[in-house]
Amino acid sequence: EKLVPKGAIASCNGREVTFADGSRHEFDLAIMSTGYTTHYPFLSERYRVGVQERYKYCLDVEDPSIAFIGLTRPVVGSIVGISELQARWVSGVFSGRLGLKSLEERRRETKGDAIRWNSYFERSSCRLKGLVEGYTYVDDIARKAGVYPNYWSLFKANPYYWFVAVFSPYNAAIYRLNDPRHRERAIQILEYHREGTLTPLHLLFLAFLRTIWFDWWINQISSVKYYIQTSRWWPFVRDLRVVRAANYVWCLPKRVLFDNKS
Repeated sequence: EKLVPKGAIASCNGREVTFADGSRHEFDLAIMSTGYTTHYPFLSERYRVGVQERYKYCLDVEDPSIAFIGLTRPVVGSIVGISELQARWVSGVFSGRLGLKSLEERRRETKGDAIRWNSYFERSSCRLKGLVEGYTYVDDIARKAGVYPNYWSLFKANPYYWFVAVFSPYNAAIYRLNDPRHRERAIQILEYHREGTLTPLHLLFLAFLRTIWFDWWINQISSVKYYIQTSRWWPFVRDLRVVRAANYVWCLPKRVLFDNKS
């Protein structure tokens, strides 16, 4: 009669399952939705590494002439959309149009990304390696591919196009706005999805977010969060009682309102 979402499983003892949040329940049946294991028998052993050991979950760190497209999984978002951005980035790298960071920087960034996402999904889906928050990951790849929308340039080129792009719901068409060859078609797609969104309250709310530079602040906070989570001292700070207490208070509304609810 009830379907109750739960977080990660900590342990199993017979029919009793203990979850990461400390709760325990008995079950009659467990369905193991384990997915599948990727296998590349045609590649040498050196290339058979986990997705988190690849640069941006895509390019081989040591040998960026080989890439693995479509193995990054968004918790919210589209695998196809991620694959498209990965392909655009990789094609630019392979053609020489886009450069890459040094080997040492790629190693450091790859390690940092794994720490970041493992921490992000620590109490939910950490067992699924290669899982990301789709929009954050796609924006990162788009910047590396040089296709993240330049709204200021768009405004100077055509204020109406800028208006459509800024006041439209999220759509992958925004990553075509920088290219004059595809801009008009991208605007048509955004206009279609913008239909019904220009109510006075909606416009006022969006104007407020733009006025306070909401997107910019979110990007800054994300960068700070990334730096903290990938720092060597963070595991020690995270286990301090005061930090654990602050985290408990911060997560309390979510725990009360959503966790273990049907």
